[in-house]
Amino acid sequence: MRELKTKENIKLPYYLNETTVQPQNEIFSATQLMTFIKDKQSYFNRYHLGFFEEDYEKLITSEVEQDLAIIKGKVIHKYLELYPNTDLESLLFEFEVLNPDFTNELKSDLNIFENRIKNSKFLSAILNAQEYKNEVVVTMKLAENFLTGTIDRIYKNERGLWEV
Repeated sequence: MRELKTKENIKLPYYLNETTVQPQNEIFSATQLMTFIKDKQSYFNRYHLGFFEEDYEKLITSEVEQDLAIIKGKVIHKYLELYPNTDLESLLFEFEVLNPDFTNELKSDLNIFENRIKNSKFLSAILNAQEYKNEVVVTMKLAENFLTGTIDRIYKNERGLWEV
């Protein structure tokens, strides 16, 4: 006679067993907290299961335009991070931008950015500062956990003070 499986006699794999241990000293980014506040299921999928919404979209639609927009955003971000010492050809090689039409589009966009920088006292001060740091990681203790984030650029202004 076969024994009926009930909840009480099923042995679960160790990773599915309940735990009473509460995580401590976790590190949370501002993006994680905003995702959690906005959509708890998205937070779980992204930060516990490792799935990003765009992963599903790419699997389903495989949209080239979306991929190009992501690449464009990354190239422009990196360009501004390295500015004024940016080597555009190296950057295009780094991001494997090989399509001549897309390369020309990116160069045009970056030319527009450079003109905006040159014509803006505010942007020129930030991007042409003698002393600056990019991608500065900051962390703050928050109860038993930590909040972390990355500042794109800080620079020393003409009065010798650091600005974000």
